[in-house]
Amino acid sequence: YEDTWLKLQAKAHAFQKAYGALAPDPRVLQFGADLKRVAAVVSYTRASLGEEELNWGAYSAKIREMLRKHLDVTGLATVIKQRDLSDTAFWAAFEAPPAEQQSAAVSVLNSLKKVAYEAAATNPKQYASFAARVTELIQAFNQGMVAAAEALAKAKGIADGIQSEQHAHQGSGLNERAYGIHAILKAHVVKQAEAEPTDDDEAAQGQEGEAEDGEGADGEGADAGDDGEATGGTPTGPKRRPLTPLQQAALAIDALYSSDESAPPWWHERVQLRKTLRQRVRVALKDLGLQGWQHEIPQAVDAYAVKRYKKP
Repeated sequence: YEDTWLKLQAKAHAFQKAYGALAPDPRVLQFGADLKRVAAVVSYTRASLGEEELNWGAYSAKIREMLRKHLDVTGLATVIKQRDLSDTAFWAAFEAPPAEQQSAAVSVLNSLKKVAYEAAATNPKQYASFAARVTELIQAFNQGMVAAAEALAKAKGIADGIQSEQHAHQGSGLNERAYGIHAILKAHVVKQAEAEPTDDDEAAQGQEGEAEDGEGADGEGADAGDDGEATGGTPTGPKRRPLTPLQQAALAIDALYSSDESAPPWWHERVQLRKTLRQRVRVALKDLGLQGWQHEIPQAVDAYAVKRYKKP
């Protein structure tokens, strides 16, 4: 299947190059309709597979304009466009009437794969499971195992989950980037639990889990300030539980990469400075008893920071 798809794309590209090189020879112009159909098939298939949009830069300006007009007229331009979760058109697709659900499912899954994969690339600990679910759903949909209506329903569940995770920091006492760091650290607490923890480890984990009962996507049991930071409570509202050692470490690491003093502009391109920052991350983690605190976690934090704390 993959070999056939790659061969089709190669032949389509060769056809496009030949047409572009020979046009406007009258003997070639008669194949213009074929070129449009080929471009439409390739574009729609790429969208169905959740692949990136067709590389229009490979086409000449004249042919590019001709094909874009064709996709607009046929409605394929709407289907293959990759949208973000903040785009109202993305959510509108879930309300498509039965006759339009097939193309709506293709459009939604195409956009959702991009969103999930980009999020997972930034922080696998938070979003890798969403990316895996999208991939599984796309495969099932393309194999005819899932109807369009069911695919849309499942896609909405995944999209809602991603959106909830994006706002999960609210009410946690952490800002969004610090919450991402906390997710990395917390994943290694779970690993430690699986590795037959000591009595001290179990006590520390109990403290972490108990404090986190009040944090979540809906912020229940927590009283957040306007920016989602920790507050001391008000006479009319409940006082937030104190931050756990893991949350405090996440905030310390967030401050480390946010500061222009410790992480000045272009820090991410300075090898020695990145090494120094990883060493300071180790210092922040060494007393928490986390598995992988010496190498694995600092490397994961570094990869996350390059994407979320890059300056400029």
